[in-house]
Amino acid sequence: TDAHIAAIVKAIYEKVPFDLDIGVICGSGLSNLSAQIVNPIVIDYSELPNFPHSAVMGHKNELVIGQLGSKNVICLRGRFHFYEGWSPKDTVLGVKVMAALGVKTIIVTNAAGGLDKSFKVGDVMVIEDHISIVGMAGNNCLVGPNDDKLGPRFPSISSVYDSNLNKFFAQIHDEKKAELNHDHELRKGCYVGLSGPNYESRHEIAMLRVCGGSAVGMSTVNEVVQAAHCGLKVLGLTLITNACLGTAADEYDLPEPNHQEVVDEIKKVEPFVQSVVSTFIDRVDIESYK
Repeated sequence: TDAHIAAIVKAIYEKVPFDLDIGVICGSGLSNLSAQIVNPIVIDYSELPNFPHSAVMGHKNELVIGQLGSKNVICLRGRFHFYEGWSPKDTVLGVKVMAALGVKTIIVTNAAGGLDKSFKVGDVMVIEDHISIVGMAGNNCLVGPNDDKLGPRFPSISSVYDSNLNKFFAQIHDEKKAELNHDHELRKGCYVGLSGPNYESRHEIAMLRVCGGSAVGMSTVNEVVQAAHCGLKVLGLTLITNACLGTAADEYDLPEPNHQEVVDEIKKVEPFVQSVVSTFIDRVDIESYK
């Protein structure tokens, strides 16, 4: 409700004496980005009225606010997943709060399985579009009465993943790849959002490939729908942490996906991803995207 969001914003402004430029949802792979923030103000989710929390390994439960390069940023260290039992509206509360704080550009990150067989574990994929299976099945964060103060009843999301932000991120990625001698390619493609928490069956993977999916995960899509509803521009980043097992004969020899594998791969590539994102935040001209 308006009163709930207003109470959360009030609690944040009591500790944060400046305006905010960019919001970051620190999914798997960016959880330590906030360690680079200068003069950090840390607010535990428990300090905010009726704020959700995450119980997933690798997700903290705190806001970290401060300066990253030339920008004032707010980082959500820990997102709220539908598979944890949170409603779709619960999962996007952080996005609504960012919008209420005046943020116009957000970076949404996640770890996901590679549907595209050319992707390698450790690659970063820039999200160009998504398929929200969870939303199409009725678990959409905008179901219910519309809040006209936040956005329209029927928002378009066809351009919420901003192509200019994507191009600038690719430029920074290539610079950092050469500078740091990184050996992974930057990918681009379509993220498929499922509910989880189980990994997909082989025929589900085969179906998602036919649908045009490039990577598959269990978050992000509702957050981006809410961002579009609020008029925010989004840079979406996926860290490919495992290969998906489909129905092809050569895929039956691959190891079954497991969460420890995901966590281990994140640790390997996390410093590079953080370096690229922090440089992007410092140098991006967000005024161009308002």
